[in-house]
Amino acid sequence: TGAPLAAVWLGRIAYRDAWALQKRLVDLRASGSVADHLLLLEHDSVLTLGRQADDSHVLASPRELRRRGIEAIRVEAACRLLDTTSRPVGDVARVSGFGTPETMHRAFRRRLATTPGDYRRHFTIHDPEHTPRRRTPFTVT
Repeated sequence: TGAPLAAVWLGRIAYRDAWALQKRLVDLRASGSVADHLLLLEHDSVLTLGRQADDSHVLASPRELRRRGIEAIRVEAACRLLDTTSRPVGDVARVSGFGTPETMHRAFRRRLATTPGDYRRHFTIHDPEHTPRRRTPFTVT
């Protein structure tokens, strides 16, 4: 038998808050600071668009998605690239589906209250081999 599993009912929670908590728990678990966790929750509808996604893959218009309360998320793909590569912000914007650095900049400002460049500087640790890795800004309460 292994360590006990901590099951936590979070109730209805914003998708991004649950995602942030999950990432923080992964970091804590990797360092051996906490036991395994099972997060039980509900969140509003979310459409996650992967790195290869194109707006033409979504049959509903942005207006229709908003009307239905469905959030389309591209920021996570961009964060992953900022965390794990040294690619220029313009390249990250294009491959994560934003098209232009300006569009990605606006999305980061709106959703994360920071810019892509500041995100990379503040939330990514660069080791001596220049392989970026994530420094999570979130805390577990």
